[in-house]
This record gives sequence, C-alpha cells and structure tokens, in this order.
Amino acid sequence: MSATVWRAGMWHGRASVIADVSLFLERLEGCIMWDQILGTYLIATIIGILLFVLWWVFLYFFLSAVIRRGIDKSVLRDQTDELEEYHRNMLSLESQKVELLKYQRQQDRSAPQETMSYPPIQQTN
Repeated sequence: MSATVWRAGMWHGRASVIADVSLFLERLEGCIMWDQILGTYLIATIIGILLFVLWWVFLYFFLSAVIRRGIDKSVLRDQTDELEEYHRNMLSLESQKVELLKYQRQQDRSAPQETMSYPPIQQTN
C-alpha cells in the first residue's frame, strides 16, 4: 500500500491519514453518544426481561385457572351425577310408597268385605 492517500484532490502523507482517522473517530465519538446508546440498550433489556417475566406469570395464572376450572367442572359433574342418582332413588322410593299405599288401601277395602261375608259368630254362655 502506498504511503500516501489521494484525498480531495490533494496528496496527504501517512501522518495526515492517521490524523484524519483520529479526527474521524473524534467526530464519530462526538456524534454517537455511547452512554445514551448503552443506557437505551440497558433499559430495553430490563423492559424485555420484565415483559418475559410478566408473560410467564400471566401464562401460569391463565393455565392454572383453566386447569382449576376443569377440575371444578369435573367435581361439579360428579356431584351432578350423584344428585341425579339420588333423585332417581327418591323417585323409585316414592313410587314404591305409592304402590304400598295402594296395596294397603286395597287390603283395607277387601278386609271388611271378607268379614262381612261371614255371619257373625254366636257366643253361648
């Protein structure tokens, strides 16, 4: 590589190139505020971590609510099944009770007729 660089129509030596690079870096450093960029990255990183944590907290509570609701529904379903079985048993008991009352009524109606069909017994002293 040549010791001189052509720039803006003029020849500059090696010292001039180094001076130009250092001037460029100074201007670059002046234009770019590294502390603000690092601060922005730091804030963005913290916000990203917070959003990540909030997402997992939301996901945990949402899924636990869904699972809890499913468990509640299964418990409710079991209780409903037990209640339906109890209701069926009560209906069968009521129908048996009605049948028993009908049978007793029929027995009560037929009993006096049987005793009346026979003549009264005469007692002798």
